[in-house]
Amino acid sequence: MANKPPQIGLGEDSVPFKFEQTDLANMLTGAARVMNDLVTRHMIDVLSGQEQAPSMEPDASLTVLNSLVQAFSSGETLDRLKPDIDRLTMAQDDRMLLVNSLTTQHSLIRMARLMMARDRLERFMLASVERSDLTPSEALLFLKMIQTDMSEIQDHIKPTAIKDSKGLVDKVDHAQKKAIATTLSRYDNTSPQGREIIRKVIHGLLKRDGSGKPPSSSGPGDSSKIPKDLE
Repeated sequence: MANKPPQIGLGEDSVPFKFEQTDLANMLTGAARVMNDLVTRHMIDVLSGQEQAPSMEPDASLTVLNSLVQAFSSGETLDRLKPDIDRLTMAQDDRMLLVNSLTTQHSLIRMARLMMARDRLERFMLASVERSDLTPSEALLFLKMIQTDMSEIQDHIKPTAIKDSKGLVDKVDHAQKKAIATTLSRYDNTSPQGREIIRKVIHGLLKRDGSGKPPSSSGPGDSSKIPKDLE
């Protein structure tokens, strides 16, 4: 016999679907059971006032989209929607370029962070393999895990053709680019041809100096004075 759902107070509109406890939930296993238990627990807390209900207001883009398709059906003028449409859709290519650049940077940070966390977990887990009291089941389980991981690693290992690692690092070195720009700004009154010559000289000095900043008479990496090579 199914258990009766708990008595829930006012505020049923604060959840997006009807709350119901049935024996069907008890048939779930694995990730589905974990997700069901979490969502059910959160629904009970929201309805009882222990947790704040999330906003159910749609995104502005969806609101405008809904008004737009409704206008298509009714044949009404789109004048009132034009300011919102212009604001939401302007410069899409530039927006996507910025968003993709930022999400790529965030993904790089996450990748490094997750790899460090995985390394710590793997070190601890693999250290347990050195124990002298491993059971046959434990040994076989770890052996299968190691073989699977080794196979995946071998499939993903590919040679990286980097002929000039320093040059590649220089391209992504923001501090170096800023230092070069600061040095070049001293020659703003120079002709375009002159500035291009100076730029090439600076890059040549960087390759020779190896410090990542335009060298100067006061030592490698110090750009506080005009380099002797440029005087």
